[in-house]
Amino acid sequence: MRRELFIQSLSSPRRDEIVALRLQVAQVQTEVVLIQNAELLITRDREGKQRLIIVSENKCTILNQALPDDCFTAVRKSPSFSAPTWLVQMKSDGNQQVFHYPKGFRMLRFHDNNATRMFQLGREALSQSEGKANLPIRNRPDESGGQIELDRSV
Repeated sequence: MRRELFIQSLSSPRRDEIVALRLQVAQVQTEVVLIQNAELLITRDREGKQRLIIVSENKCTILNQALPDDCFTAVRKSPSFSAPTWLVQMKSDGNQQVFHYPKGFRMLRFHDNNATRMFQLGREALSQSEGKANLPIRNRPDESGGQIELDRSV
């Protein structure tokens, strides 16, 4: 049961996180995995910590990484993905295999120019918001389906 809860926590934003970037991608690749038809999320909590979550459409592959603090702000051409990473893959017998990569991965590549450009634009927006107030991102609606509020602290 604990394993299933852990895997579920890797696949979606936590209650204290907001989605800062959401992309649908046809194909995304690291040096250890190729994920087809995936949703890519970058979440941010109230302290500014960010997480990368990539989940395949069929939920058979999940990649989760607590992004390094300087992931988008460090002066370099591409972001750093050198933080501990979890990869969950469904095997053909229905069991899930969990892999841990303590040093993360070196590259994140999209096989679609539009996805690459959208990720770059999102990255620029996130890097410009570092050290400032939170982006004006919607809070989660309450369980009763209440209205969504904007964070007006910007």
